[in-house]
Amino acid sequence: MSSTGELIFDIAKSLDWPLSIKTLEFLMNALLADTQGLSNSLTTADTYRVMAYMIESGVNRSALEEARRKQTKMSQSIFKYKASLITRTEFYADGQLAYVSLPQSEINEYSPSYNPPALIQPDMLQTEGVGICVVLKHYADGHVTASIRCNTNFPIAAKLAEQFGSGGHDYAAGFKLTDNQEPEEIKRKIISATIDLLTTTEVK
Repeated sequence: MSSTGELIFDIAKSLDWPLSIKTLEFLMNALLADTQGLSNSLTTADTYRVMAYMIESGVNRSALEEARRKQTKMSQSIFKYKASLITRTEFYADGQLAYVSLPQSEINEYSPSYNPPALIQPDMLQTEGVGICVVLKHYADGHVTASIRCNTNFPIAAKLAEQFGSGGHDYAAGFKLTDNQEPEEIKRKIISATIDLLTTTEVK
């Protein structure tokens, strides 16, 4: 399945559960999010058939897209913060890994308005040569969360997250650490694990 949304749709159809327009809208949003807008290799012919069914049932995809764009508009302060994240982005593994970390102060200031990983990761993945990007949040109590995203020809997000005891799918994953590791040590481990995965995983 391309996403949890497609799986729920498949179960509902096989059990003849009624699917309202609102339910289909939620499922379509889930499907589009996990397939990066039907652009990654999780998308199959069945995924397109599910999309066609939803549209034929009355879901307005263009309206959903407009709502998404409206929801993700940024204030001028967020726009300037995005510029600072771009400036601070580091590149490793011959430029294939883009990495940036955030301290607690930035999490407090900006997260209520805009989730920083969602703010910067699309641009990281649009950088020439980059196949995988990682955004780390460092909290004052010592725990860390990581957001991992990959381009469609670098299906290693889940495998990288598994190195840190978590998971996800090929193109979107994450992990959380609560053992107070030093930030530089975490970064070193991410870089090393990424290089190993790029060496052992077939990428196009």
